[in-house]
Amino acid sequence: MNDVYSPHTGEHIITDNPAPWMGRAGVDAPLYDPVAQGCFWRGDALEVVDVQDDPGPVPESATPAQGLMALYQLKGITEADIEAAIEGITDPAQRYTAQIAYRKTTLWQRHSQSMATIAALLGLTEQDLDDLFRLAPSFLL
Repeated sequence: MNDVYSPHTGEHIITDNPAPWMGRAGVDAPLYDPVAQGCFWRGDALEVVDVQDDPGPVPESATPAQGLMALYQLKGITEADIEAAIEGITDPAQRYTAQIAYRKTTLWQRHSQSMATIAALLGLTEQDLDDLFRLAPSFLL
């Protein structure tokens, strides 16, 4: 019977000789592609799920040039769009702070206050920022 799974993870185990510690579902696992899919015991059935690639950790920083290229590729946002968004800040002190933080930085930091401000101005989500910082290092300068 093709019903063996790990009691710790629920993952189906393909084996003709189950060990005593392995769980038994009592029903055969459905056919699945072990490279592109996984099969897991979910309490009353073996369920096939597609494998999702783990993108890995989000880099903490990027150069402004890398960030701008990534931002354009992902969202079509240009440097002029960022400048216009900053100009739209009504409070003069906040606008000046954002201008300096954007124009004078030598490193974009994923979790900095200035990055959060720019992201809010541009309507970027947390996922957008993660995608930006994952893509940015691919632009070698």
